[in-house]
Amino acid sequence: MKAYVLNTGTLKIDKNAFLLNAVQARRDNPNPRLEYIDCCTYAVLVDHPTAGKFLYDLGVNPDALSDKWPEELKQVCPYTMGEGEDFLSQLALCDTKPEDVKTIILSHLHWDHTGNMHLFEHCDVYAPIRELESALLKIHSSSNLDDQFPYYKPDLEVPVKHLIGLTDEEEEIEIFPGVHLINLPGHTPGLFAMLLELEGGNIVFPSDASYLAANYGPPAHCTGGVLYDNRAYMRSMEVLRKYAKRYNARVLFSHDIEFFKNEMKVAPEYYA
Repeated sequence: MKAYVLNTGTLKIDKNAFLLNAVQARRDNPNPRLEYIDCCTYAVLVDHPTAGKFLYDLGVNPDALSDKWPEELKQVCPYTMGEGEDFLSQLALCDTKPEDVKTIILSHLHWDHTGNMHLFEHCDVYAPIRELESALLKIHSSSNLDDQFPYYKPDLEVPVKHLIGLTDEEEEIEIFPGVHLINLPGHTPGLFAMLLELEGGNIVFPSDASYLAANYGPPAHCTGGVLYDNRAYMRSMEVLRKYAKRYNARVLFSHDIEFFKNEMKVAPEYYA
């Protein structure tokens, strides 16, 4: 089994959105300077011996570079895509075309994880059932894209072969041999991390259950941005820590650009 991390571009965001109270006013510094940080976005292509090629998350929709994108998102969280960071180019680095992929696993349904769904109408798509329910309710509660944040309706209305909601009744699901989905709600009503058992060492992609190494700690540090349930988020961090220890797996954070640049293998390199 091989796992390729696909670089799908860069976001900018207030650091407080990722780390609660990262920058605080104090008596001796009543007007601190806020930090507007870069963060990576990525998808994971897995070449599995029995399941074939599948993707975990899909990056950001190219609409983010156009006038179609909600104005609020352009201001709060602008997106840039460097040369060769479009999804087709990233797949090509792995000698893969969209038609080679048969399955999509979505950790959750926020706009920076569902972005290239239009390339995969032929696929079976798995997602957490509670998150599916929440997202579909949100996008159909208003015709205004700004009101649908943090979901992007055009991504979630792409017709696919089968859309399968996975239950959160079990903490861990082995969806394919050596591929474990770990239920980590909090950031959203449902969120699945993906843990891979590899000959060269096990790895776990926590998605937005842990944006940054600083969220993971220890001690765990709560996110300050989009958050469905802060208590569940903190509990899930300890569940993540439990599985990382149980499988002796390295945690690869979802939006930590320094970790991404310095610690992660990025396509065409791979984990195996």
